[in-house]
Amino acid sequence: MPQPPDRTVQLSSLLRDGEALSWQGSPDPAVRFTSADRILIPFSLLWGGFALVWNGVVWSSNAPFFFRLWGLPFLAVGFYVTIGRFMVSARRKSKTTYAVTSERAIIIDDRSQVRYVELAHVLHETTTQKQGRAVTVNFRAPSAPPLGRTGLAQDSRLGGTWFESNGQQRPPLFIFLGVSDAQALLVALADAPSAK
Repeated sequence: MPQPPDRTVQLSSLLRDGEALSWQGSPDPAVRFTSADRILIPFSLLWGGFALVWNGVVWSSNAPFFFRLWGLPFLAVGFYVTIGRFMVSARRKSKTTYAVTSERAIIIDDRSQVRYVELAHVLHETTTQKQGRAVTVNFRAPSAPPLGRTGLAQDSRLGGTWFESNGQQRPPLFIFLGVSDAQALLVALADAPSAK
């Protein structure tokens, strides 16, 4: 498994006067299933299976060349939704860095794009996974509704998108997704400012 990038120098250059780096880590690249996978996995197996069978029949018969080409995009989409999305997510996670400073929570994503939130203006809610060995932290404005069990955080450049159970999309959340260094992150957040 590849080591996450060491972005200590980049993070040091982002610090303001008087700001100190409290914690640096990354998401656990292990495959994590979300509640959306209860729908996506059966759908992806049906899609991928149909595309595979259809392409097998078309390519083994004497079908016109156009029909052979027509099925290839469906096969590619079937591969992506069945297997590829997990590989892409693991790659993104392995190249993403999270940091907590005395003032901000920072995400440097797999494209080296930097996003941050001021900790004094957001609430941070934690959800533990793997019997407390991993933690997901949702940073949200005090006026925004909590993520709760009816919502769903999807991998949108690992920043997360909030969807209500009725499918209505809310503004993007700032999320530290599945951090395995849970104890150190929670200690850093306990010492950090938070909105009331």
